[in-house]
Amino acid sequence: MENNSKTGLKKQEKITSSIIFKTSERFLSKFVGLIVSIILARLLAPEEFGQVAIITVFINLCQTFVTSGFSSALVQNKRADNVDYSTVFYISLAVAAVMSAALILAAPAIGAYYDNDAIILPLRVYSLSLLVSAFSSVQNAKLQREMKFRTVLYTGLIATILSAVIGITMAALGAGIWALIVYYFAYTVFSSIIVLIADRWLPTLAFSFARAKELFSYGWKMLVSGLLCSIYEDIRTLVIGKRFSEAELGYYNRGQQFPVLFLQTSYMTVQSVMFPVMSSSQDNLSEVKKIAKATSKIGTFIVAPIIFGLAAAAHNIIVVLFTEKWLPAVSLMQIICLGCFTVVMTAAGAIAIQSIGRSDVYMKLELVRRTVMLAVLAVSVFAFKSVKAIAWGYAISSWIDVAVISVPVKKLIGYGLIEQLRDVWKIILASVLMAGAVLAVGLIAAPEWLLLIVQILVGIIVYCLMCMLLKIEAFGQLINIIKGKIRK
Repeated sequence: MENNSKTGLKKQEKITSSIIFKTSERFLSKFVGLIVSIILARLLAPEEFGQVAIITVFINLCQTFVTSGFSSALVQNKRADNVDYSTVFYISLAVAAVMSAALILAAPAIGAYYDNDAIILPLRVYSLSLLVSAFSSVQNAKLQREMKFRTVLYTGLIATILSAVIGITMAALGAGIWALIVYYFAYTVFSSIIVLIADRWLPTLAFSFARAKELFSYGWKMLVSGLLCSIYEDIRTLVIGKRFSEAELGYYNRGQQFPVLFLQTSYMTVQSVMFPVMSSSQDNLSEVKKIAKATSKIGTFIVAPIIFGLAAAAHNIIVVLFTEKWLPAVSLMQIICLGCFTVVMTAAGAIAIQSIGRSDVYMKLELVRRTVMLAVLAVSVFAFKSVKAIAWGYAISSWIDVAVISVPVKKLIGYGLIEQLRDVWKIILASVLMAGAVLAVGLIAAPEWLLLIVQILVGIIVYCLMCMLLKIEAFGQLINIIKGKIRK
């Protein structure tokens, strides 16, 4: 019994170590992208970011067709081989060609709908990146399946640096919206080339209809789920772009940049690490539950202080990094933080459902989740008619989502909302107290840059103290991991 306990503890520490270090590595890559975004925000106007935001919505929607579904099926399938990879590659390439052609043809209609012809040509050019994404999606699925996370990290980091040189140069030369388009397009191209050099995978002439059918039985449900998620995540951009000014859309996107950046980084890390781990234990639901509990704890331990800290220091972050022309984004950023935090509470359950092969349940769950969220969005748009109301609608619907997703998770693996809250309430309390201290520092009369530095330091110190006082398990595991690294 004691040996089992020690084995379980070691496994939990291994999971904690993997998530912490993969998150740290991914944050490094995202930090470089953030620096680039800050530089571009200083060189370009909010209206130009608003135009690119509209274009990106349509690219992301089509990207879902190309990269979702089959890629998830490759990772989840225990027996995927080169025939499966090649089969998915050719299917993805064909879908990308159709999506790209559709966007090229639809571009004038989209420009007319938004009464902005300036987005037509950039949309057409950017749509060609879908063809490149078709190739890299299979490579990334292969790397994720083989748990080669470091290769994925360095691929993104190098691609970001190379594309940033081009994008920033073009922005400095007055290229406007084209600086952003070329930056995003170049990133897709560079990342595909670098991952090819690193992994050296190329498709063969093999194609199996039988394999495609097998993968499709799981993948189509994940595709529908991905589409529902993509539509919901991007529909606010479409609504704001249509009903409000491009500047207001720019402020909204800037307000969500930091919380969404940290959220996506954390979620993608947890998903990339835990999806293959849970999938390997899919026949043992009690083991899946243990992994889900560990994932929930460490995910909340990492994300909660960051999100609450961002909300508390939002004013100084915006002023110092983006200048006062972006001040309207402050309140939006604070509200969006409240909604973004909940994603870490739903992540473990969502990944568990996918990993045990229940894509049918996941698809139905997405239908319910997005229906509820869209209903809240409709109320916030038509009843209140303000961008801030849309942000509040996102925050409220996100908290409703926590309750919705907990129902099938409890039924399938026995991990309900009450148990999850018992696992993470101390972490949330420590984060809230830390945010209060950070907010109090912001009230001091001093230069914004100095206050921001002090707020960061105070936040780290207070959070660590609260973790020690409340005896938070994940913090203890982190200390043990650091001690182990030092001894080595």
